[in-house]
Amino acid sequence: MTSLLLEQYLEPQIVPLEIIEGEYYLNDFSAFKSIVLAGNKYVFFEGTLNAADDVVSGSWYKMAASTETINLDDNNVIYVEDNTTPPPPPPNPHDPPNDPNETELGSDKLKGWIKYNSIGLSSSAISTTDTKVGLMNASRAKLYSGQKLIFAKPDLSHAIILTKAGDSTTSDTQINVSSFTPDVTYPAGSILAIAQYDLTNVITGGGSGTPGGSDTQVQFNDSGAFNGTDLLKVTGANELTIGGTNSNILFNSGADLVLGADTAGGTSSTIQYLDSGNTNRVMLGAYATNIVVLSNRAANGEVQIRANTSTAGGAGELTIATFKDTSVDFLNAAELRGTNIGNIFDLEAYLTAVDFTMASNGSYAGFTGRNGGSSEVSVSSLSQFATFQVPAGYQATHVQVNGQSSSSTFDVYACNVTTLTATALTSSPSVNTNQALSSAQSGVAGNYLSIKYTPGATRRAIYGAKITLQRA
Repeated sequence: MTSLLLEQYLEPQIVPLEIIEGEYYLNDFSAFKSIVLAGNKYVFFEGTLNAADDVVSGSWYKMAASTETINLDDNNVIYVEDNTTPPPPPPNPHDPPNDPNETELGSDKLKGWIKYNSIGLSSSAISTTDTKVGLMNASRAKLYSGQKLIFAKPDLSHAIILTKAGDSTTSDTQINVSSFTPDVTYPAGSILAIAQYDLTNVITGGGSGTPGGSDTQVQFNDSGAFNGTDLLKVTGANELTIGGTNSNILFNSGADLVLGADTAGGTSSTIQYLDSGNTNRVMLGAYATNIVVLSNRAANGEVQIRANTSTAGGAGELTIATFKDTSVDFLNAAELRGTNIGNIFDLEAYLTAVDFTMASNGSYAGFTGRNGGSSEVSVSSLSQFATFQVPAGYQATHVQVNGQSSSSTFDVYACNVTTLTATALTSSPSVNTNQALSSAQSGVAGNYLSIKYTPGATRRAIYGAKITLQRA
């Protein structure tokens, strides 16, 4: 207690005595109760009590901080809710005069200022002429050449203005500035911040800095600086030009090139080329409604479809089809395949009863008694024949002859237009049986199949035949 009293007595000799005056409504006033205001404790000094209104008018003085611990009953403490900032203490004549370069801020304000305005904290002390400020961490903001910056000691004293030299990004840990010579040493942890008044000078029109390249060139980020390229130019109000020699446009996986993206169903959007007459000509168009056209609008323009052999590049390229104004020319070696080409239905081909008109005896010809729905001969020992050419790109693997009686038989032979030879491919299977050939027959120029039908009795009609194919 003695120590506390001594401290309270000597405190006004060091700093001015802080006294608050006012009126407080207290329904249980006691001169021994202290007041807690803004975290500081005040004890009653003098005043009067209006018992009728329970109002105390008086003075309280602030207790200085002490190393002594005195426990007070909560009943002897009055907590006052007051959000107003207390008036500053009167000047102490013993204090040195204020340094005009010093700025004192409360810790909360200092933290707030750093949080919302600083670019970073310096990583090392600066005491001599320098052209840079190293940062402890990456810059918190992108900075532009010529931008004004504030540099101050950690307590925000000795603030000076620096000028940014060149642009920098948020990944930079060194901020280049115009040469400056400090009057004092700026220790590590000094604050580098933006000068808010200068932002309108460096951020205008959605960008900043000096454009790079030549007029009309599109700007791009070149290692943190503006640059231009002749690969991409704005050459007209509605025109974007891709220049350079052998320039490429690269699309990553999943990317799309969309024509007429703003109009559902297609529009008049096209891809064009410059023809020999130096005129743009349409080569691919997307037209309404849902029509896509591959074309060549040059005079006598041709459209070619090309594909490669097993050799990659131009050496292996073949023109499969050439479309002209009145014709379509196909590569001689090209094979037309599909689910319905001529009498080919997917992997099957058919012969009708009328195809079996040739008989094994010249005196007896095949005839029909059912309006073309069947064919027959009048002699049981005779046979009827039909032929079939396997299409190029296919192989015949099975033959099935359909007829009136399963007691009838058939045979298949491999023939060629240059010889009398006919090689048997079956061993007289029954009619209405799908018979595998002893060897698959490929579509080769000059080769064909001969199908022989043997009724075995009169009035046994044949209805037709099915040839099963596979793609070679």
